[in-house]
Amino acid sequence: MHYTKRLIGIVLLAALFTAVELDIRFPSQNVPWGTLDLTAPTGLFTDSKLAAMRDDPAMCEGALRAGGTDFRSVPDTTIGECDLRSRVVLQRSAYAYSGTVTANCGLVAALGVWERNVVTPAAAEHLSSPIQRIEQMGTFSCRTIRGSTRMSNHSTATAIDIAGFRLKDGSMISVQKDWGRDTPAGRFLKAVHKGACPVFRGVLGPDYNEAHRDHFHFDMGRFNICR
Repeated sequence: MHYTKRLIGIVLLAALFTAVELDIRFPSQNVPWGTLDLTAPTGLFTDSKLAAMRDDPAMCEGALRAGGTDFRSVPDTTIGECDLRSRVVLQRSAYAYSGTVTANCGLVAALGVWERNVVTPAAAEHLSSPIQRIEQMGTFSCRTIRGSTRMSNHSTATAIDIAGFRLKDGSMISVQKDWGRDTPAGRFLKAVHKGACPVFRGVLGPDYNEAHRDHFHFDMGRFNICR
C-alpha cells in the first residue's frame, strides 16, 4: 500500500513537471491554458482563446495592452433590444481604419491578430504598395440576420464588415470589384479571406451569398463558419 501511494505520487509529480515544461516549451497559441499572446503567430488554440475574450473583458484588455494595442474601454449599454457588453474603441493598431472601430473587445483582439499574421504578409507577397487604411462598413447594427429571425452578430458589436483596402500609392482594392480576379489584388483578397478563418469564428465573403458581394464579414459569434 505504501509503495502504491509513493508510485502514485511520483506519477502525479511527473505529470505536474511535464505540464510546466510544456507550458514553457510551447507558445500560448498552441496550449489550451494561459492568456493568448496577440503578437504571436496563429496556432492550435488561437481561435478558441480569442473567442473566450469575447466574454472576459479583463483578460481581453490585458492581452490588448500586452500586445501594444491602444484602446479605450466603453461602458456597457443597451440600445433598443440589443445589449452591448465588453466594448472598446480601437485607437491604434497595425493599420488605420476608415471609421472608428467600436466593438466587442474579443473582436478587436482578433482584428489585431489578423492584421499581423494575415494582412501584412499577404500585402508583402501580392502587392507593390503597403496598405495605408482598411475600409470598414461598421460593427454595430441592432438587427436580425437578413432573411432570418435570428439576431445578427452586429447586434452585439461582435462583427465587422470589411469593404476593401486603401494602399499608400493611392490605389484601392475593393472586395466588390477585385474579388475572384486573377490579379495581385484578387490574390491578396483571397489570401486575407482564407487567413481570417483560423482567427475569427465567422468568416463570410462574396462566394457566400449576394448580401456579401461587396464585403467580408468577420465575427466572434457562437458558431464556426468559413465561406
